[in-house]
Amino acid sequence: MSVFVCIPTASDIRSETTEAAFRICARHAGGAEFRAVHAQPTDFCRNECVRLFLASPHRHMLFIDSDVVPPDDALEVMLAAGRPVVCGIYPLMLAHSTICTSVARRGANGTYDFLGDFESEPFEVDAGGMGCCLIERSVLEGMEFPWFKFEQRTDCRLIGEDVYFFEKAAKQGYRPLVVPQIQCSHLRTVDLLDVIRAVHKSRSQRCEPVGV
Repeated sequence: MSVFVCIPTASDIRSETTEAAFRICARHAGGAEFRAVHAQPTDFCRNECVRLFLASPHRHMLFIDSDVVPPDDALEVMLAAGRPVVCGIYPLMLAHSTICTSVARRGANGTYDFLGDFESEPFEVDAGGMGCCLIERSVLEGMEFPWFKFEQRTDCRLIGEDVYFFEKAAKQGYRPLVVPQIQCSHLRTVDLLDVIRAVHKSRSQRCEPVGV
């Protein structure tokens, strides 16, 4: 099955990201087309990516963000999961230098809580970053335009374009499946994947208190 691989960006694309996208396309036996779309704001750019995808013959679309580096086997692993929406996982740095993952579950009050740790087995979430996300054509064909949109809610909360997409997908019965095997680098001044791995290593080496 052929795949449309797209990097949306408002500025530059990391060379590591471009190289990873080329490797992913080259190793996919079903055929792949690579596009980079430069536009802003972000929701406009993602919508343009989807428009190009739906005008193509490809069955799946793989979003890769311009500063995210998926592993070379990411596409094969995601396709093997056999779900309409599949996400890889990567670290995020929130306010106050808080490190978390790129996927979130929705609380009873409607807000989203990003998960702090990588789980070992595939699991469902309510939303996530689009930095490494595989979407089946039928999901996007079943949605009305826009697929992505920044939206301010009545309580003045701003909903990101990625959450907007996942909420629309949920109304169609699609929940994203996260495959934690697909651990992507997220490049800033430092590689946040290295940071979170170092934190996990430190935790695992910590001595447990001895019971009395």
